[in-house]
Amino acid sequence: MPVAQTKKTKEKRFKRRYLSKSQAKRYLQLDNNEFKRILIFKGIYPRVPKKLLNSQAKGKIYYATKEIKKIHDDPIIEKFREYQTHMKAYKSIEGTGKAAPIPDKPSYDLSATILGRYPTFAAALADVNDALSMVFLYAILPPAIYADTTIEGHAYLTTSMHEECKQIAKRWRTLVEKKRALRKGFISIKGYYYEAVFHEYGGRSVMWVDPHNFASSKPSKAIEHRIMLSYLEFYLSLLKFVCFKLENDMALREAENRDEVLASANSEPPRNRVARQIESLDAFERLKFYISREANPVHVGFVLANLGCEISSTYDAPDITHYVTDRPSVPFNEQKLQHVDYVQPQYVFDCLNQRSVLPVSGYGIGERCPPHRSPFVVEDTEDVPMEDVQEELGSGLEPSAQPVVVSDDSGSEEDEIREAPYRTHAVAKKVNAQLNFSNSMRTPKAAAHHQSDENFGLAQAANVSKKLRGLYTVAKHSHKAAVEKKRGLQVKRTKIQQGVLGISPCGKFLQQKKQ
Repeated sequence: MPVAQTKKTKEKRFKRRYLSKSQAKRYLQLDNNEFKRILIFKGIYPRVPKKLLNSQAKGKIYYATKEIKKIHDDPIIEKFREYQTHMKAYKSIEGTGKAAPIPDKPSYDLSATILGRYPTFAAALADVNDALSMVFLYAILPPAIYADTTIEGHAYLTTSMHEECKQIAKRWRTLVEKKRALRKGFISIKGYYYEAVFHEYGGRSVMWVDPHNFASSKPSKAIEHRIMLSYLEFYLSLLKFVCFKLENDMALREAENRDEVLASANSEPPRNRVARQIESLDAFERLKFYISREANPVHVGFVLANLGCEISSTYDAPDITHYVTDRPSVPFNEQKLQHVDYVQPQYVFDCLNQRSVLPVSGYGIGERCPPHRSPFVVEDTEDVPMEDVQEELGSGLEPSAQPVVVSDDSGSEEDEIREAPYRTHAVAKKVNAQLNFSNSMRTPKAAAHHQSDENFGLAQAANVSKKLRGLYTVAKHSHKAAVEKKRGLQVKRTKIQQGVLGISPCGKFLQQKKQ
């Protein structure tokens, strides 16, 4: 085959697979703004061709041809074209200054788009992390945000979208409170990090960020607010479907439980029923909190409601057990109650993360609270100091035998195991590393298991492609080099502590001469 014919064949094959951005816009007959909007709605992202020909520019943006052709006849694109026609008619009538009927602005629905992107509810629930974070962000921002939106026809975030964000945020909090699905919480400088677990849908976890409600200024014009609002519009529609599904399933489940309770109540003696209800009370349900106004009652109350605690509206109620405040002292117009424990807001979040009622010592007014560690980060086994290891082993128990308090009856055993603190496992691995266990010191069963794991890894490496096998080899050698480097640094540190090595003013290691 001639070289010219081979080159033309490659160009035709490339054009069949990819379209440049200008070609895609020309094919869909949309301007730049509406083209970005439809790609956001459909979840289409640029593609990187494996190999570019000499005729193709390297700085161009390419899209898959089959994805662009798939959305060519979408009803939303027709609505975008109608909107362009509507804006032209509106501007011509506005320019003439004559009174004339203005055609109605076309509207569209994203229901079919959401159903196409998420065929199952589990897929939709797995993609709501970013949606919730953005909705909670725009729920606290003022509606007068600079943005050259085209679909709304003016340069501000619409009041309707702002109100929808506030409504969806409140609706989501209510759902999580009713299901008591909150499992983790963390106070950060960016906001409040939360994680909820839904056991009815395979233990799916959802994490989002609720920012601090500070006085916000107008964001920078460097941010393309039009794109942000396009994502927000899609996320609002997605969360409406998710909330409706969760509310509907919860209502059906409550109706079934109500029927079961009524059926069992007719056959159970009243005395046994009351005793069973008293025994089933959770430890948190016996507590009653009062939240002062400076302690952010929205977030602290949200966590307490998920724990099952009762919240009081007055500080001097006789049955209050805890008073949550963020002040260094009790307000001058309030009298300190002797039967009430005064704690800081961190106490509530630490109780949530530990799933147990913690002692109030260290969380009192004016006291320095313990370090507020993030429950979303697993502790690195290499960063556990030996002092902590000796502290953990001071009781004479093995690291794996340390007690773990997980008081949650609503979840499954797998969820309890996943939520247990990783501290004991980190200590166990650190102790094994310090004692330098070798294969010869293992039991025959453990050595055989270790050898089978190595053989399994080699078999997996043999079955994958050559590229992945090379990546695996590079990663394995890099890890080995890092371990050897760290071991060498530890040996040097030991020698420095023993006085065998010294450090010169320029930072070099010097061998100490024997006296």
